[in-house]
Amino acid sequence: MARLQSTRYRKQIVFLLLTVALLGVLPRAAADSPLDLCRTLVDFLSSRGNLSPATTVDTVAAITRVRGVEEQVLKWGRDQGIAGLEGVIPANRRDAVLTSVYETMAKKTMSTVVLPDSAPDVGVKVTPGEPHVVMFAPEGKVNDRIESIAKIGYERWGHHMVPQFYRFRDGRLLIRVFVGGEGYNPASPLFRFRASSSAGLRYFLDFLSEDGGRHWLHFASFNQPESMENFSAGYEERPRSEIAFRLADGEEIRYQRRFMDFDLGDPQVKPYSGNYYRLGDLPRDKQEIPMLTRKPGEEKWTEGKAFWDPDTLLLSQVVGIKEGERTRLVRRMAGLVPSGLMQLKDGSLVIAPDASDSVRPVSDLRPDGTMDSSTENYILRSFDQGRTWKYTGGVPRFTYQTFFDSVRGHLEPRFSGGAWIALYRTTGIYWSGGGPVIMRRSTDEGKTWSEPMPIRPCSGGTLNGLMLENGIAVRAYGRPGAFLMFSADGKGERWGNDVTVDRPTKGMEGENTDNNGNFVATGPDRFMYAYSRYDRPDPWGQPRLAVIAQEFVVSRK
Repeated sequence: MARLQSTRYRKQIVFLLLTVALLGVLPRAAADSPLDLCRTLVDFLSSRGNLSPATTVDTVAAITRVRGVEEQVLKWGRDQGIAGLEGVIPANRRDAVLTSVYETMAKKTMSTVVLPDSAPDVGVKVTPGEPHVVMFAPEGKVNDRIESIAKIGYERWGHHMVPQFYRFRDGRLLIRVFVGGEGYNPASPLFRFRASSSAGLRYFLDFLSEDGGRHWLHFASFNQPESMENFSAGYEERPRSEIAFRLADGEEIRYQRRFMDFDLGDPQVKPYSGNYYRLGDLPRDKQEIPMLTRKPGEEKWTEGKAFWDPDTLLLSQVVGIKEGERTRLVRRMAGLVPSGLMQLKDGSLVIAPDASDSVRPVSDLRPDGTMDSSTENYILRSFDQGRTWKYTGGVPRFTYQTFFDSVRGHLEPRFSGGAWIALYRTTGIYWSGGGPVIMRRSTDEGKTWSEPMPIRPCSGGTLNGLMLENGIAVRAYGRPGAFLMFSADGKGERWGNDVTVDRPTKGMEGENTDNNGNFVATGPDRFMYAYSRYDRPDPWGQPRLAVIAQEFVVSRK
């Protein structure tokens, strides 16, 4: 763990140095440019006694030796053939040499990065609507980020509320806000629970709008289940029962997650490799994913079954189930459920779940028993309206130019002619983001991918987005700040006409939004975006954590 943290810290410092160098390489925007706020990365570390407040390359270069990354940076320079790095570099030349390497590094690794305020015109007209407050969290001091987290964050409301956005078939809108400690991870296949006094149990709040997002009513609250056996509790209660994916023909589909428990001595359950079990070897009834469908005009849901690719490896763990005064040990495996569905023009469905040790394709298993970990996101497709799913490829994991590791890919497969793109969060000042947004493209539906290319600064938030019926794609990026970028070329090659949803106020130290927002289409040429803001004034002028929803109309010029 110490080695991992040391490596991560070195990469954070290198990103800081590259950012400072980049400020002198790219064309400068206005003084309050979003990237200009990346200068405050230095202040962020300085406030914790790690760096001096100076923001010059020279000063940062001098500190590099103390932080253990100097030799790593010099090696990179030598590998690039930069002159003057041969042999032992005298102490009186080291700062100048490092400065030269940083400038070269910024030109080589960041030359394709576009600042939000300098984004090109790609022929998209964007008309923002008024932002509307969905909800306020309890009062708390928010002008100091760390103190605000302690008061209104982890114990009661959570720092990342990750609003989820849905549109029902009658046009009503639902925003679901996650509340509680960060130990809760709704995307995790094993659905980790955290019941410590510091985090509390996580639950979510539902807010409903019947007037297109102008006003919001707190409609319902759902506590997380006390046990995984009750995970599906509340699925049939509105509005939760209305959350579904709508196919192009109007049919709605939704799935229910369930976990697979087996007695430890069950003779039907035999390991495939180590603690991994192949899904196709398990009893057929255990492989079923409860599925509900509803055709246009119908009120009742029809029960059905869906099936994940049988060539899937499931990692098992032994857990105890309380049964009266005794505890029964069982072998538990993750409950599979398709999520994040996207429908292509040919009618097929695509999902791209994060790579996980808990659920992975059999093809990851090497002959020597080790696992291939070169995939960031798995790609599964369904050609029968979501009833069966097969692995068809993956979004590859990578390290870009030595210093930027991919940590999560976001797939957009709905362009024309088999053109797909993947946008990545990369390591930086945060463990899970903060480096540049990096794009890779595929022209063969995800079978092969182009080389990584940085396109925007600051990838600390989720790079969510959607494809509108008018063929314009939108993606969010930021942290610090929240920004939107657009593509109208049908291929995802050119992105621009960026919109600032929320400009950072104090940079990383005073982070005012995490950009972990979500979208919903409200028409062929419009969408709404929901996101968190940490310092929205309430009606009494008190800054509070809030969830905001805003509509945008998008068309070609």
